[in-house]
Amino acid sequence: MLAISPNLTQLFEALLAKQGISIYQRSYYHKWLRYYLDFCDKYYLEPTERHNLSAFDEKLRAKNQSESQRQQAKPAIAGITKGLLVIKSQV
Repeated sequence: MLAISPNLTQLFEALLAKQGISIYQRSYYHKWLRYYLDFCDKYYLEPTERHNLSAFDEKLRAKNQSESQRQQAKPAIAGITKGLLVIKSQV
């Protein structure tokens, strides 16, 4: 799995706070960020493109992830793709 740079982690954490994501939910967002970036890297996809969410969801389904896990991932990844655009402009 890819390592996430401290700079990206810090920017992502600030984005979650700005979006009002509960501190208790942020660990899930960080988990899905790692999984999503790893997925995009493995399949040569651009993480900022929202249409990759359906491909990621299909991969989760193929890996027998539960419906509740996939439902948890969807808003996290949607926020991540939007947030990565913001972060990318700041880096």
